Amino acid sequence: MGAKPRKMGSAAVSPATRQVPARRVPARRSAERSRRATADRTVEAYVNGLDGALAEVGRRLRRLVLSAAPSATESIKWAQPVYEDSGPFCYFKASRSHITLGFWRGTELDDPQGRLEGDGDRMKHLKVRSAGEIEDDVIAGWVRQAVELNRQRGNPTRQASARGQATTAGAVAVESRDGDEAAKSVDREPAALGSESIPPIAEVGPEDPFGRPWKDR
Repeated sequence: MGAKPRKMGSAAVSPATRQVPARRVPARRSAERSRRATADRTVEAYVNGLDGALAEVGRRLRRLVLSAAPSATESIKWAQPVYEDSGPFCYFKASRSHITLGFWRGTELDDPQGRLEGDGDRMKHLKVRSAGEIEDDVIAGWVRQAVELNRQRGNPTRQASARGQATTAGAVAVESRDGDEAAKSVDREPAALGSESIPPIAEVGPEDPFGRPWKDR
């Protein structure tokens, strides 16, 4: 008699792998983490993290501001160095090809040669592409004047809210599609200003009140 045919057992079928959706981090928690990370940074680390010529520009600007305003405080706020004396008076922010030095009361500064740019009703800025473009006396004069204006008139961010203005100035750097960068001034009414706050701007995240909308970062 022939051998009985062996019964072929059915191959074990492994259960389908269950797809677990990625866990979403609440926006508020994410913003808090970002704020903590920013708080741990220093202006020195910010400048040292810049590339080549921009690092030298950053070092020169930092020395100029601190020399002209020795009583000012410096800190990283909203991902850029901010300088304060009776409220914020200036900041600088690195872009791909230049550093923007901005002043809250830019329209009130003496600028007979029209070096400062900006279309807003308060803030003005200067783009610096190399250390050779820095005019020490001019910038130091603007810094001293900006501090004096703050001491005379108070925190510029609070004043706008107290007057009930429809908008408060903030400098915004936007990138065009071809990679060039342009500076643009926009205004937005502050929702609730605290002692350490700078007015928020439409479509701007918690770490970039001057900068680009999230989609352009």
